Amino acid sequence: MLVSERSGDETESKASWIEGVAILVAVLVVVLVTAFNDWRKERQFRGLQSKIEHEHKFATLRSGEVQQIAVGDLLVGDICHVKYGQFYLPLAACFRFQRATAYNTVYA
Repeated sequence: MLVSERSGDETESKASWIEGVAILVAVLVVVLVTAFNDWRKERQFRGLQSKIEHEHKFATLRSGEVQQIAVGDLLVGDICHVKYGQFYLPLAACFRFQRATAYNTVYA
């Protein structure tokens, strides 16, 4: 009985490196697949962002005139009319006016 247990322990100890290598290979495969998926999604996102910057246009008040201007060409001081579903750069201040009135005041 004792002899058979020893022969099993020896074969297990000789082949135990296989388990370590298998775990290492599995972790490596998971890391590579995750990195590839992240890279592919990032590339797809960059393509969509570029498309938004060049193709989407806003009705913009610039220099007292309403013009159709691409999102990538917006400047500081432009006043844009944003409609539902339009994309815009998040680095902007958004104002919501329901009714705007102006009063002329004369000081004596």
